[in-house]
Amino acid sequence: MAPLVTSQNWIYQPSATSNRLNDVSFANSSTGWAVGVANTVIRTDDGALSWYQQQTGLPNNLTWTTVSFASARVGWIASLEGHIAKSGDGGSTWALQQGGSSSDPLMQLLALSEATALAVGYNGTVLRTDDGGVNWRDLAKPTTHNLHGLAFPSADDGWVVGEHGTIFRTLDGGQNWTLQLSDIRFTGALLAVDMATLPGGFFYGWAAGTGGVVLHTLDGSTWFSQGGCGNASHTHYDLVTYGPATYIVGQVGICYIMDGGSIFTIEEAPNSTEALFGAGWLDAPGNDLIAVGDSGQILTYMYVSSPPYSPEPLSWDHSSIAPW
Repeated sequence: MAPLVTSQNWIYQPSATSNRLNDVSFANSSTGWAVGVANTVIRTDDGALSWYQQQTGLPNNLTWTTVSFASARVGWIASLEGHIAKSGDGGSTWALQQGGSSSDPLMQLLALSEATALAVGYNGTVLRTDDGGVNWRDLAKPTTHNLHGLAFPSADDGWVVGEHGTIFRTLDGGQNWTLQLSDIRFTGALLAVDMATLPGGFFYGWAAGTGGVVLHTLDGSTWFSQGGCGNASHTHYDLVTYGPATYIVGQVGICYIMDGGSIFTIEEAPNSTEALFGAGWLDAPGNDLIAVGDSGQILTYMYVSSPPYSPEPLSWDHSSIAPW
């Protein structure tokens, strides 16, 4: 089937699944995975141009909420049912691992290396492995609220976000947590957070969630609200940041933020009734962006970077296939 180019420069390509996709992860510029409902795991070997199903050998009733690959061989997926599975061969085979002491739903997993990964979930669950998943240990719970997102720009520095506007930071890999506050009273859920390290070692980041809320920090400690990405009826499900360039995906498509929040552009997907739930960089921050969502949709956003942190948008590609 030939690609169909729309008036919005979206390119539709054949789909590998019609199931909802929740997350996407790339190990390099060619190889990536997306996961979703009904035990869906799909893979691309050509930079998101085409996708194919991978069989996990696990129950088909599992809903995979998150995927993260540390390399082209080693990666993890985690589920709404509280399961963690690891692949050591690029997703050809998967094995369940013991994910801590509870079966709370897991909402995001982040692989820092082939040895170290963290996951967060309901009831304040924070899990960590430093031995490739042989042992997952429960870290100190920063809260009893459900956690939905995490960002660890290093093995020690990390943030988690969740319900009731929860933001916590750790300086020691998750052993201890400090509550962080924003300039608004927010009782909804923060669903995503991402941080970047700027020259000089400063942390810069964004968090977003229900009610159209977007929060921003310039120092990794103080958060303030930022308008411009939709309204209170919108939900933002995921985001990625690269210096002052940030992409937030959700109900209305993508909100593109430049210059630290001074420029906002909202771009609707061709089928604006379907949400995008996950986003990730193709290979590394600053490369093309991949977003996934309802009905198996996968979108590739291509742009050119201007050093050091100023990507300029060119077009969206709708490649194949994708609130709690």
